[in-house]
Amino acid sequence: MKKQKGAAIITVLWILVIISILGFAFLETGAGDYIYANIHKNKMSAYYLAWAGVEYAGKESENWENFPYGETIELSTGKCAINAASLGSSGIQVECTGTPVNSNISKTISAVIKNGEIINWQQK
Repeated sequence: MKKQKGAAIITVLWILVIISILGFAFLETGAGDYIYANIHKNKMSAYYLAWAGVEYAGKESENWENFPYGETIELSTGKCAINAASLGSSGIQVECTGTPVNSNISKTISAVIKNGEIINWQQK
């Protein structure tokens, strides 16, 4: 009878060890997914902040008189650094870099703007 009681305790301990290992594995997988999702969110935010800078430049560039032009716009979601250079009669070359709040991830979009319209753009 005593041998059976000892076997039951050992069986229960093994079951607890297996459940603990599975629990930690699921926890680690969930933490990895959270980190990946946060990085993806910051990359998308950086892209849209940079694009907002391009749109802003398209609307405001007609008021800019001195080149090279530089401005940083602070928004609640991050900041956008705008740098522009004149291309003469071809318009202006604008480079906008978006950086989300509390992130070191940034995206840059380069665009050519003429008469307030975006003629050509590319993500760097």
